[in-house]
Amino acid sequence: MKKIRNSKEYIEEVEQYDDFVLLDFFATWCGPCQMLKPVLESVEDIIKVVQLDVDRYDIDYNFKIKSIPSLYIIKNNKIVNKTEGYQTEKELLNFIKESMNIEPEKYKDVPKKGEITKITNKIIKKIFK
Repeated sequence: MKKIRNSKEYIEEVEQYDDFVLLDFFATWCGPCQMLKPVLESVEDIIKVVQLDVDRYDIDYNFKIKSIPSLYIIKNNKIVNKTEGYQTEKELLNFIKESMNIEPEKYKDVPKKGEITKITNKIIKKIFK
């Protein structure tokens, strides 16, 4: 599981990735976030998982993070789906499956780097049978 540490990594791991990415906004002090870690690891063979520590790095406020953990499915730099809070493995698998079946025209644009990244140097800069 990749941890995003700067805007360059965010661009490489999320913005420029042309398949589904599960972006996890978390904090080290957050109990549900820590409980979610092994669940996220269990789905890494299905979807690319990246994490962003909201306390260490500025976040893009256009994601409108209201609670953590917050999980976003992104494809081709577009938000496909999102959920908040702890997820069991079954719930997370259902969320991923549902997200991968959403019609592409329903995806929401992720704002472009210049629009969303009023950022400092330390910013975000088995499938079912």
